[in-house]
Amino acid sequence: MNANLLDTLKQGLAGPFTELAAQHLGEPATGIKSALGAAIPALLASLIKENTSAGGTNKLLGLINAPNLPLLQDVGTLLTPDKIGVVSAMGQQQLSSLFGQKLAPLTSSLSSESNFKLPAMGKLLALVTPFVLGFIRHQAGGGTIDASTLSSLFKGQESFLSGRIPAAIASVLGLGSLIGAAPKAVAQAIPDAGHKIEAVAAKSGFGRWWLWLLGLAAILFSIFQFRSCSQPDIPPELPKIMEKTVSPAPAPAASTAMELPALADKPPLIRVYFDTDVFAPPANSKNELAAIVEYAKNHPAAKISISGYHDKTGEPAHNIELAKNRATAVQKLLTEAGIQADRIVLEEPAYTVADMADNRESRRVEVEIK
Repeated sequence: MNANLLDTLKQGLAGPFTELAAQHLGEPATGIKSALGAAIPALLASLIKENTSAGGTNKLLGLINAPNLPLLQDVGTLLTPDKIGVVSAMGQQQLSSLFGQKLAPLTSSLSSESNFKLPAMGKLLALVTPFVLGFIRHQAGGGTIDASTLSSLFKGQESFLSGRIPAAIASVLGLGSLIGAAPKAVAQAIPDAGHKIEAVAAKSGFGRWWLWLLGLAAILFSIFQFRSCSQPDIPPELPKIMEKTVSPAPAPAASTAMELPALADKPPLIRVYFDTDVFAPPANSKNELAAIVEYAKNHPAAKISISGYHDKTGEPAHNIELAKNRATAVQKLLTEAGIQADRIVLEEPAYTVADMADNRESRRVEVEIK
């Protein structure tokens, strides 16, 4: 029988992730725990439901097999001020792919169920989702995961999730047919039946048969359990993620392998120079931007910053507008090359005092991976 992914994942998130997320969001650790307690079952159930259709499986495999997914043991090195934005951007894209228009009502329902602020819940979901997907790939054996391996990993997980997802959230995600309440009803029925037997025994004067009836019920239950599972339950092995958490610090090479997009081997800053009082990019601009475009396409979480510059001569309003138009023209080149507009950040225009006779340094746009 498969290990309980829900409890294993919640254990993995209970330590450094909760503490660092609390610091980043400015919320108490108790609030983070409560929010994760509502969010993690919903995320896992959504992944399992996604895997019930061919199209959903393909989408899920695309997310799980994406390069540079983080692992839980790397939380301490990734949820830092200089890298946490990359993790969050990756998670936001993954959430949009998974939930689409359902993301907003899901976030609202999770916020209500856990009494956690709505904006903070959105940010927390974006932070935790990459680690959830990385956890799934790790539990499936790592490397490139196929549909058969994923289905095998998810087999039987519905029983662990049953009764752990509030009705409002299950309704938003359409989980009714997948995550039922049967196990919860059975858990309630057992003590109810015991109370009824006790009452009948007392009323009918058969109190002496009470212990015998309980013993018979225990025997019947054991036979049912034996027939339902071909082998006895084996306590799940301690996940590799948790083993690494308590083991000595990994070698430097291991952390290097877990670098996230836009953190390593990114191209240098690119400068595009313009003619005087002109905002049309020069003819060779596309070639100059090629390295930025290629990197951005291979690193979906990366952002691109564009800064337009102008000198101090002439009318200030005209110069500012000229710098903006130059930056916008470069942005257009990037979008035409296939980069989504929401990944491009236009900075405020700035001026420079050029040291060249023709002020060439002042008539430029800088393009950089952030």
